Amino acid sequence: MIKHDKPSVEVWDHVVRLFHWSVAVLFLASYWLTEGGSSIHEYCGYAVMLLVIARIFWGFIGSPNALFKNFWPTAAAIKAQLKDFSSHPHGHGHSPLGALMVLTLLALLLITSLSGWMRNWDLFWGEDWIQRLHEISAHILQFLVILHITSVILIQKYARINLIRGMITGKQKSR
Repeated sequence: MIKHDKPSVEVWDHVVRLFHWSVAVLFLASYWLTEGGSSIHEYCGYAVMLLVIARIFWGFIGSPNALFKNFWPTAAAIKAQLKDFSSHPHGHGHSPLGALMVLTLLALLLITSLSGWMRNWDLFWGEDWIQRLHEISAHILQFLVILHITSVILIQKYARINLIRGMITGKQKSR
């Protein structure tokens, strides 16, 4: 019997993949490897902020799977996926829970980077709440990164969808 591999389809464009891996490296380096308030920590935060702004912009003009309108999670779609984790109602691209994670990560990345930047403004100099907001949002982000990685591993194992390959090559096997 001849085994036929399923063809690969484009799922993530270069902009989405470059954004994903750049933000992953910058956030993790900033969180784990740099001292808060150091120049490197601040430059990582500024770079993350610019990347998030670019990704938001790309979410309105980018490729089909990058467009927010094409993966905006609805309550019904989230409920359906919670009932059957192996389902992937949108085919290729973000599932409803994946989309919810993406939107949450984008919002928290923006809050964390903006609050870090705002700490240096004269208006907020010495304000404890801005520092607390920065730290709490960074800690929540770190928790969500761990949840994200764990979810990707579980989806790969149980739903047999190679998400990591898709984010590296931009292609996934068609289903």
